[in-house]
Amino acid sequence: MRYRLYLDTSVLGAVCDPRPVDRLKATLRLFQRAERKELAVYISTLAIEELSAAPEEVQVKVRAVIESVRPEILIETDESQELADYYVETAVFLERCSIDARHVAIATVYALDALVSWNYRHMVNLQKRQQISGANLMHGFKPIDIVTPGEVTEDA
Repeated sequence: MRYRLYLDTSVLGAVCDPRPVDRLKATLRLFQRAERKELAVYISTLAIEELSAAPEEVQVKVRAVIESVRPEILIETDESQELADYYVETAVFLERCSIDARHVAIATVYALDALVSWNYRHMVNLQKRQQISGANLMHGFKPIDIVTPGEVTEDA
């Protein structure tokens, strides 16, 4: 099965942060599998917008990754924005974390298999995943898995 994965900005930016080494290795394995077309990867215009605010050296490294992996770029829709607003209104995400809510909403609306992130505080933790799943069901969407690159690339 070829998984359809949304990569949030933390995954793209991980190539610029050599520590911890395990995190970098897992991220690079994910990109290698995407380059070999074992995984279908997606990013959004939101991620590109976030990256445009990064220092130039980060932008150069991340652009090189994007060019090698060639993810499909998803456009934020009115429907995804409404879902992100719902996450904030129902306190799944705090207002200051609305960008995280937007990433999750985009991946959810496009019905991808999982969102891949290194953001443990706001996304990759059991409580947050349960809150997101509940909000998705209440809003008429299926739950979405939220995982780290290591969970995608480890041998089963």
